[in-house]
Amino acid sequence: MSDKLLMILFLQQLKGFGPVKINSKCGKFLRKATDLDELAFAVKDGNTFSQIPGAKAAAIKLYDSIMADDAVTAITTFDPEYPASFHSLGDKKPPVIFVKGDLTLLSKPAIAIVGTRHPSAVTVTETQEIAETIAKKGIAVVSGLAEGCDTLAHLGAIDQPGRTVAVLPSGFNKIYPKENTALASKIAETGCLVSEYAPDISSSKFTFVRRDSLIAALGKKTIVMECDVSSGTMHTADAAYEMHRPVGCFSPDSMDESFAGNEHIVKTMGGIRISNNADVEAFCEKVLQ
Repeated sequence: MSDKLLMILFLQQLKGFGPVKINSKCGKFLRKATDLDELAFAVKDGNTFSQIPGAKAAAIKLYDSIMADDAVTAITTFDPEYPASFHSLGDKKPPVIFVKGDLTLLSKPAIAIVGTRHPSAVTVTETQEIAETIAKKGIAVVSGLAEGCDTLAHLGAIDQPGRTVAVLPSGFNKIYPKENTALASKIAETGCLVSEYAPDISSSKFTFVRRDSLIAALGKKTIVMECDVSSGTMHTADAAYEMHRPVGCFSPDSMDESFAGNEHIVKTMGGIRISNNADVEAFCEKVLQ
């Protein structure tokens, strides 16, 4: 609904209006308002009064630019195309997402694959092979376009029937890392790019954490390839655990401290060890059901 998109873009211009506030406190205003002026009046108070004119102008400008870009689809929580899996995030779900590519992939059975930006040799090989195995089954592989394990997961799945979904910590015009710009373009052609951020928004520490939650939400299950306990990968594992989604952990015969996060997940979060092809096959069971 384009009118709801404009309203959400307006709310996002106001200081302190993040996903939780927009989805919860502003939800009734969004549902009832018939146009931007009505919504602006509903949220007007001592804190927002001076912001409203600028927020309106910025939202209209952004809205017009999005509508003019045929490659980008904006989907709000009011649209039927909004991925059902994101509703599992409750009020933390993104009020709007931006999509490039095949948006139907966001409703397909999927497994998330994540891990360190600096994988060991065995993880380099296994990440791509595991992603390929999963995607050959018609299961989409979801990851975050980061260097290392994310990139390998995308490459393993990109040409397979399941294809791949990249969740970004930035807008489409600010691909991070820049080295993966070409990969992002290829994913948009054959799979799907998704972001909760408008095209010109850059990544930040906060947006990486948000991205990790969306990755976990899209995957019916998550596989952690390699990480230590302080790795950002743990954000995805924690999010999956909180949503009661199974988390698998790659467990090669020889593991050093770089796999400490994997062991932590197995020992404290009920993580499932994945050591061979049979384990991968077992982990994929019921995902397509």
